[in-house]
Amino acid sequence: MPYYINAPTLIAATAVYDDAEMTICAADGYYRDGSIVRQQVGCSLLPAQECPSCLSECGFAIGPLVNKGVYYFNVDIGPTIGPIQINFDPQDYPNGIEVTYDSTIYNTVVSSFFGPLSAPAGLPTFIGYDAEDCGIVGTHILEEFEYRDSYTLFNDLGTTETVNVAASQDQLTFFSPGDCVMIIPKPNVLPRTISIKVIAPCGLDSFNISVPCAGDREIFPIGGNGEGGPGDLICGYPSGHLTYYVIPVNGDGTTFGLYDFVYTDSICTIPLADNYYLSSNCPSPYSWFRIENGIIVEFGECDATYKYLVENCLTGEQIVVLSPFPLPIGAGTVELSDPAYTGCRFTPISIAKTDIPVALVSAYYDGIKCDQVCAYYKVYNYDSVVANVDYVDCAGDDQVTTIPLHSFIYLCAQIGSIKSRQKIKANPEDCQCPD
Repeated sequence: MPYYINAPTLIAATAVYDDAEMTICAADGYYRDGSIVRQQVGCSLLPAQECPSCLSECGFAIGPLVNKGVYYFNVDIGPTIGPIQINFDPQDYPNGIEVTYDSTIYNTVVSSFFGPLSAPAGLPTFIGYDAEDCGIVGTHILEEFEYRDSYTLFNDLGTTETVNVAASQDQLTFFSPGDCVMIIPKPNVLPRTISIKVIAPCGLDSFNISVPCAGDREIFPIGGNGEGGPGDLICGYPSGHLTYYVIPVNGDGTTFGLYDFVYTDSICTIPLADNYYLSSNCPSPYSWFRIENGIIVEFGECDATYKYLVENCLTGEQIVVLSPFPLPIGAGTVELSDPAYTGCRFTPISIAKTDIPVALVSAYYDGIKCDQVCAYYKVYNYDSVVANVDYVDCAGDDQVTTIPLHSFIYLCAQIGSIKSRQKIKANPEDCQCPD
């Protein structure tokens, strides 16, 4: 008889029911989905168990199959700590894969051509050549098979599974993704079993899969020049030395490659955080790489860069900036690319050496000093009489205006040009005058 669960998979469910409305609890006992066995007691499922007789030894590789179906691999990956690296090649045909380890479902694979391919959390990811799509998005009723390495063959379980594939699970590509890599961390001796599920929905199907023991694949230490930083500003960060631990996808273990997995620990349990990183081990001509979800997704170059301490002409604020060209000290003004400083001019006051930059120089105005830059002021009259105010406007012309007693006006004026014999105070309002 059919049973119903309140989650997409048995491992994620909390109870088993006899009816689709899930109002009648199934009887106490053991329930199985592929390799996962869970005991129900009082309408509550106990933690998942592996079927001991179904476990295979790690270190095997399976060649192309030719039958559609759902294939289960229940593997003892050994007591060693370290990453579990599963290689999965759909052989053109669309195939789905998910792996369960320590009650967590993994479904992201990385293609050397297309990078990370993944379905929504908890669902199998279908990869392959889209020209061979047999209509995978939809419902499939497939026979179930279980790998038994003692017989080096699959055991027909004599059961079927109804597989529903959503469009979000379809990660087919315009040519075959090739041999894809899935990395699963194993920081502890236990648990030591994983459950792999491969769904082959097409009439003539095939795939290759290899499952080494935990920690069997080589991990490469590769050097970096410093901590991560934001965007192109990483080029101005101080040099240093870090060691990253890399599982290559396109790299060679000495030089980083696109889509390589990068970690901060030697057993590959802590992915390098999302950011930009400098390294002399990037492939030529690149100087930095960008990490997303622990994977290298981009390389970039550093042009000649110079660091300066600059001062805001209007407010006097001092910050360290990165410039793609040398700047004369005190001889001109610059603008920055940071939107927080839109319209503001800065003057270089010294070279900065070890300081970390916070903005990029976007333009340099040769010979235009701070006192020739125009800004927006709120000017107060604190005197007991009407104040007469002299200033230079943005066009460089001398102007005269008045401020009523105990009042204020707004002026667009060159920096430092507002003067009066009366008691006034000019407060900076904005680097830019309103239109």
